[in-house]
Amino acid sequence: MTWMQIEIFTLTAGIDPLCSALEEIGVTGFVINDPADFEQFLIGKGSNWDLVDESLLRPRGPESSVTFYLPEGEDSHSQLTQVEEVLSRLKAIDEKRQWGRLEYEISTVEEESWQDS
Repeated sequence: MTWMQIEIFTLTAGIDPLCSALEEIGVTGFVINDPADFEQFLIGKGSNWDLVDESLLRPRGPESSVTFYLPEGEDSHSQLTQVEEVLSRLKAIDEKRQWGRLEYEISTVEEESWQDS
């Protein structure tokens, strides 16, 4: 099965309003990538690590993302239209742009049989 991976770019302050709006249209099961969370993790755990990959210690930008997956097909394109409407509505509410750019990227992901891979 082929899946559409939709990644929406926002800022930390925009994660909750974005996820709430997506849930309203039936999108659930998010992957949230928030640099602020990771920075907090590094601060709390840094002294306990014996070995740290140097790339983890590089500064990160402020941009976060919310990622979810839709099965490729007619229904997913209809839902993607709803996602675009949600983003337009959120941009209109966020006059000071505290929630970031609220734009998305789509990529295609093939489902693997994890048992056989």
